[in-house]
Amino acid sequence: MAHRCHLLLRRIAGTHRLKLSMYPRWRRFSGSNTLPQQLMELKQKCDQGDADAGYELARSFKLGTKGVKRDFKAAAEYFLISSNMGHVKAMTELGSMSLVGYGMEKNADLAYSWLKKAAEQDEPEAQVKMAEMHRRGLGEGGLSYDRALALYSRAAKTGHPRGEYGLGDMLLRGQGTEQNVGRGYELMVSAAKKGLADAQFNLGVLYANKAVPVTVMNEPQIERKENVARAEFWLLKAGEQGHRDAMGRLTELYNRKLTPVLSHHEQEERAMYWARQGAETGLASAQRDLGFMLLVGRPDI
Repeated sequence: MAHRCHLLLRRIAGTHRLKLSMYPRWRRFSGSNTLPQQLMELKQKCDQGDADAGYELARSFKLGTKGVKRDFKAAAEYFLISSNMGHVKAMTELGSMSLVGYGMEKNADLAYSWLKKAAEQDEPEAQVKMAEMHRRGLGEGGLSYDRALALYSRAAKTGHPRGEYGLGDMLLRGQGTEQNVGRGYELMVSAAKKGLADAQFNLGVLYANKAVPVTVMNEPQIERKENVARAEFWLLKAGEQGHRDAMGRLTELYNRKLTPVLSHHEQEERAMYWARQGAETGLASAQRDLGFMLLVGRPDI
C-alpha cells in the first residue's frame, strides 16, 4: 500500500509541476512506530482514499499537534493528496502554502490554480485569498480590482470576516468601485465584532481620523472626543491580539494625551506599556518611542 501511494504521489507531483524531492519519502511514515496511534489510523484511512483523514493528518503536521512536530513538507504532501481527492479545504491550504513557500517552492501561479479550484466550489477562505492575490497582482490572474471585489463579495455573503474586511476596505477606499463609506464601515464593524484584528485596527484608525460616517459620529460628539474613546476601544481590541500597528497607534494616542478620561500620568503609563509591547515585536516606531520615554524618565512599568 505504501509503495502504491508513493507512485500516486509521484504521478501527482508530475501533473502539478511539483518536485517530489520537496516532500519527505512516503516510507518515512509507513512504519508502525513512526507516528502516534491516532495519526497512524488517519494515515491508514488516507491510504484507503479518505480525503478527510488526509486533510486532518496534514493539519497535524502543519500545526505540530497530536504528538508530531511541525513539518511543513509532510503537511504539503498530505494536502496535495487530499486535494487530488477533491477536498476543497486541502486545496485552499495547499494554495496558501505554495503562495508563501511553506513546505514547497514558492509558486504564485500554482497557488492561484489551487485556490481557484476551491473558490469555484464556494470555499470562502479560498475566495478571500484569491481576492488578495488579485489586489496585489500575484499569480496568473494578475491585478484585477473587479475580480477582487467580486470574490470578497461572495465570501462576505457567507459571513466570512476576512471577506467582510476586504470588501469593506475596498468600499472605504473606492477601489474598483464607487466609494461607499457607510457600507464599508458596516462591513468593517461586522468583521471587527467577529474578532478580526485587522478590522478592529482599521475601525480604530477611522475613529481617530474622524473618518466614520456622519450618521455614526456627528460634530458635537467629535468635539466631546467621543471618537477618541471609540478609537481607543477598537485599538485596544486589536493590540490585545498582538496587532503591531495597533500597538504603535495606542502608544501615539496615550503619548499625545488625547483620551478625555485618563489622567496624564495614567496615559504616560499606558504609552510606556504599549511602546514596550510593540518594541518586543520589532516595531521600529515603538522602539524609538520607548527609547525616548526611558531617556526622559517616563514611568517604567
